[in-house]
Amino acid sequence: MVSPRRTSLAVWKFASCDGCQLTLLDCEDELLAVAGAVRIASFLEASSAVVEGPYDLSLVEGRSPPPRMPNGSVRCGPARRPW
Repeated sequence: MVSPRRTSLAVWKFASCDGCQLTLLDCEDELLAVAGAVRIASFLEASSAVVEGPYDLSLVEGRSPPPRMPNGSVRCGPARRPW
């Protein structure tokens, strides 16, 4: 009997420190439950082993960098609207 393929999960780090992924690792009991339900295929803070994608689910932590203004500066905070 062939066992069904487990859903694959990848954890991605964007523009952030390692704190977000370390916080995920601190959720030991909950993370074990997740690991029992899905195949963690890529989680570089937890393991250097990476299963090549595509992945069924992705968890993106951190945030993408803010947009650059035409003068090269970075806008932090909410955009000001002229109206």
